[in-house]
Amino acid sequence: FKKNKSENDFKIIDEIGPKIEELLKSCGIESWFVLSKTSEEDLKKILEEAGDRFSLHFPESWSQQAEYTANNQWIELK
Repeated sequence: FKKNKSENDFKIIDEIGPKIEELLKSCGIESWFVLSKTSEEDLKKILEEAGDRFSLHFPESWSQQAEYTANNQWIELK
């Protein structure tokens, strides 16, 4: 992986596509750093409240992946 996109591009994280990225940003999670500090419980709540198509996703590793990304730890992210 390379940091070839802005810090606001969540799509490099597994299972995050454009719709989930949009959802997270609408909830105030606008950077890898903020995502890295968001608990799995809070992420699950956001997904569940957004409806069935979102609640099927599993955000267990999103905070950890975001932390690697925010710290330029591309090998760890991979």
